[in-house]
Amino acid sequence: MRTLIAGLVGVTALAQVPKETVWVLQNPPFGSIASLAGFPELPSAFPMGGSLQIDVRVSERIVGAVGGFPSRFLRLTQTGDKVDAALYLWWFGQLGPYEPPPSLPRRCTEPREGPGVCVLPLSSVQHDWPSVLRDVLTAQVCPASRGTDAYELRVQVFERMSSPKYRASDLCEPIATRLRTLMDALAPNDFRRRK
Repeated sequence: MRTLIAGLVGVTALAQVPKETVWVLQNPPFGSIASLAGFPELPSAFPMGGSLQIDVRVSERIVGAVGGFPSRFLRLTQTGDKVDAALYLWWFGQLGPYEPPPSLPRRCTEPREGPGVCVLPLSSVQHDWPSVLRDVLTAQVCPASRGTDAYELRVQVFERMSSPKYRASDLCEPIATRLRTLMDALAPNDFRRRK
């Protein structure tokens, strides 16, 4: 009987051991990018008052956690009839030969349970941003079942209407290719030739 009681106590003790927290890499890390770039996170921003009507954030996904070229991040905001755009590069950890030169004004988080995140603001460029905003807002989201090797964009959208709404989704073809072509032209991310 003592053996059975000891065994049950041991099972109870094992069941009460707290589980270890599992760190999951958010790709793209919208919250870290927003914090480093100096604007609010979308899910927490939309209940606030103000004149901002639309806030759209589009980011490339990184294939693999670290390495490769920096990814591009585009923020489009609309207030009244005015659409503003801001472009950034972002990456996890160290990129080796693909990393932007240290002389550029990057901001990085401290690596804690995984690689840190770095953001590099890019110079403003002129473009037909209202049409890009319209394309993103009217784009179809990716189907649930699709090839995993396709180029994809992740988007967060806030629209202030009679009832504010927020959504996060993936964008696939044809808008993904149009935006990738635009980002390649306006935000080149290969720094190997510039060092």
